[in-house]
Amino acid sequence: MISYLKVLFLVIALILCGQTISGILFEPILKAQNLSYITFDRLSSSISSLTTLLLLIPFFLYYYRRYIIIGKVTLKKTLLYFVLGISIKTILFFTLILIFMFYYSPILLTPETYQEILEIYREISEISIKDSIQNFNISYDYLIFFFTAVIIVPILEELLFRGFMLEYLLNKGKSKVWAIIFISVVFGLMHVGRNGWDGSVFNGIFSIIACLIYLRERNLVYPIIAHFSSNFIALVILIFPIFPNEVENSLHESFKCNINKTAI
Repeated sequence: MISYLKVLFLVIALILCGQTISGILFEPILKAQNLSYITFDRLSSSISSLTTLLLLIPFFLYYYRRYIIIGKVTLKKTLLYFVLGISIKTILFFTLILIFMFYYSPILLTPETYQEILEIYREISEISIKDSIQNFNISYDYLIFFFTAVIIVPILEELLFRGFMLEYLLNKGKSKVWAIIFISVVFGLMHVGRNGWDGSVFNGIFSIIACLIYLRERNLVYPIIAHFSSNFIALVILIFPIFPNEVENSLHESFKCNINKTAI
């Protein structure tokens, strides 16, 4: 039990240090720019992840480098786990949609929210595919967020959860099954804030698969590759914005106002 608590404390401490430092140093600068909600959210989360990674590298190099196992990488296995990451995210994404459609939507969708969703889709449909392609400019904040989510976050999370937590617990003689369950629960819970409870469950499932990949290959590069492709497909294909940021911001504000009215 002490080993579980120790490894959990170290991971939480590292993440909180990264978030605190980025919040103190960079968030006041971002707030002074009068950025939109989405731009601020993308930039602040990207800076927080990067700050945590910069803290993490010297920490591991000094204390826990013996736990980080990186071996020879082959093209065949690289392609295999890249495709596997895409497949996992796609399956989990559409599973979430099906759950919402058949379970949550009858409970959550009131006539008012349903009408609002129809109006939003009507607004989106007025922007033709052709005009979207011609007028769409990928904003700098989206590029930064994309790079962070696809490159920085997978490296950071795999170093923490598979490279450190899993290897540390195994070196302490803990059961593989319980180590995987513990790590995946923690991994899922740490995604609740951005992804919600449903998303945290699916992140926990992905964590189990990433742990199994690591245990099979004994090479941290392969779960990182699967994580790369998983986040890549989520951003590019599943939730890539096909309409300008102005529409995206207006939709967010619309939902935000609706939620506030409902809460009141």
